[in-house]
Amino acid sequence: MANMFKMPRLGLTMTEGTIVKWLKEEGDFVKKGEEIVEIESDKSVSPVESTEEGHLLKILVCAGETVDCLTDIAVLGDAAETPGVDQAPISDSVAGAPGAVQTPAPDVDKEGVSGDTAETPGVDQAPISDSVAGAPGAVQTPAPDVDKEGVSGDTAETPGVDQTPVSDSVAGAPGAVQTPAPDVAVKTPAPADEDVRSNEKDPACKIFATPSAKRTAKELGIDLSQVPLPPGKSRIEKKDVLGQIECISSEREKTRGDRIVKLDGMRKTIASRMKESLDISAHVTLTTEVDMSAALDFRKQVSTAISERYGTEPSLNDLVVKCTAHVLRDFPRLNSVFADEGIIEKDEINIGIAVALNEGLTVPVIRRCDQKTLGEIAAESKRLSAKAKMQGLLADEMSGGTFTVSNLGMFGITQFTSIINQPESAILSVGAIVRRPFALDGDAVSVRPMMNLTINFDHRPIDGALSARFLQTLKRLLEYPALLLAE
Repeated sequence: MANMFKMPRLGLTMTEGTIVKWLKEEGDFVKKGEEIVEIESDKSVSPVESTEEGHLLKILVCAGETVDCLTDIAVLGDAAETPGVDQAPISDSVAGAPGAVQTPAPDVDKEGVSGDTAETPGVDQAPISDSVAGAPGAVQTPAPDVDKEGVSGDTAETPGVDQTPVSDSVAGAPGAVQTPAPDVAVKTPAPADEDVRSNEKDPACKIFATPSAKRTAKELGIDLSQVPLPPGKSRIEKKDVLGQIECISSEREKTRGDRIVKLDGMRKTIASRMKESLDISAHVTLTTEVDMSAALDFRKQVSTAISERYGTEPSLNDLVVKCTAHVLRDFPRLNSVFADEGIIEKDEINIGIAVALNEGLTVPVIRRCDQKTLGEIAAESKRLSAKAKMQGLLADEMSGGTFTVSNLGMFGITQFTSIINQPESAILSVGAIVRRPFALDGDAVSVRPMMNLTINFDHRPIDGALSARFLQTLKRLLEYPALLLAE
């Protein structure tokens, strides 16, 4: 029984998907659980497994096409269910078996008169072979005229064409059937002073050009097959190649102007969700600066031990994520969702980390971040970031976030604001560390590595003073990271 394979829904926010590539071809056998197609959702490109076992009978949606979720995109089933799947040919051994159906031989046509073979005297209905080709009454078809440079005529009139008749043992027999000989084209050799080469698009078409024209075309990277032959000329010359350069330049001038970039699945989703977030949330922004001297020292002290245990060194962003998760325990309102039934303070602290792609971005989620060590966060962050850049994240690795951290410090950006990732209520923006003068107690001034932290929060569930205290607590923990060990 044939089964319809549908466009899967890879996330709660996914409404449509784009076929990136079919991993199986029509006619291939697919096992249950075997990857069959790559699909681009609103967040990533993911391979999708088959939910059924059987042959891929028909692909209904080709690569590059976008359809709504739960739309039929392929048909799976037994090979015998679809005529498009090749069946094994009937073998000679069973063709003559009792009850086998044989197709009658076509009528023999002689000089335009068709009829039953029984009505044509002397025609044997058995397959024609050497032994019977000379049987009386066999029909002989005259050979077609030979074409020489478009002029047709009798082969006897064309010198150089081999007119040797078919073997006397077969063709010479009375009534033998002969297959018409194919047309023979006589090629005219090119003049010795012209350079000739094949047209790359049509090898049968020869291009005649002077040596200087060929040399100029090679130097300028011009394909001679694209250079039109002037009327009345038999070959391409140098000036014709130079004229083609002017034509190409003119065409490029005409094509300059605005370029329309088609909205793909991810870009369309980003545009929709960012606008939606601004429409439904009351965005408010607060910023503070942090002296990162102690944080840099702390990271240096623990990097070796963490690297030996987890196989990777923690980044400063990993430390920020760890400290943020730690502080969110005491500020559950910033780890909440504003819903119709009220403010839902989430039990789990799942922090999303914004990862930039070549086009767009995605937000993989580190789950139960407050329960993980700095080394575990570093290892998970590295794994998820690598999968995100390869567009290989699974749906559950991008869902369930309760708070997001976005870092543009690696680009030298010192301060920025981010749009809240719905349905979350807050997002933290991390800037670059910059050495600048910092006032100490009294009148002393010191140059310190300073970093800006900016929080964007939804004022519907969260008050400004609460967000200010959150930033204040996070700043203190980053300036005294040893407090993490006091848990």
